[in-house]
This record gives sequence, C-alpha cells and structure tokens, in this order.
Amino acid sequence: MTRHVITVPCPCCGRFLEIDTRTGKVRAQPGKDSGLDALLQKQKQESDRLTDLFDGARGAERERDSELDDLFKQAKEKSKDDRDKPRSPFDLE
Repeated sequence: MTRHVITVPCPCCGRFLEIDTRTGKVRAQPGKDSGLDALLQKQKQESDRLTDLFDGARGAERERDSELDDLFKQAKEKSKDDRDKPRSPFDLE
C-alpha cells in the first residue's frame, strides 16, 4: 500500500510539513516551541527586554537633565559676577 503523505522540513522555520500528494494540502506538525505557553513565554521575555530598555533610556535622560541644570546654574552664577554692560549691536558699526 502506497503512502500518500510526504513529510519534509520547512526551509524557513524548520518545522516539519506534511504534504498529502492526493489533495495537495499541506499542514505543519507542531514543533518543539509551539503552543500557547511558548508564545506567552516569548511575549513575557520581549516585554521584559523592552521594559529594561525603556528604564535605561529614562535613567539616561534624567542624568542629562541634571547635567543641563548644573550647567545652567553655573552660567547663571557666572553672569551675576559679570558687571559689564551688554554690547549693543549698533555699537559694532
């Protein structure tokens, strides 16, 4: 008796595909990482990764904000010490 089902590996994802030669229909066999639990695990890992990236960016932005505040305060103090009259653009002519 001839079997009308061929099993081949998918070149993209590596899952095994069952091909029925009589009907031409193809179905994939479940792989090792299929199912709802695996999908939920992958989603949680991706969510954790994105949360870490966001927290790192937020921390870097806070540091940058404090650096800019310090620079502004230094410039403000420096301008208080400077008693010279500001130059007028009309004086340059």
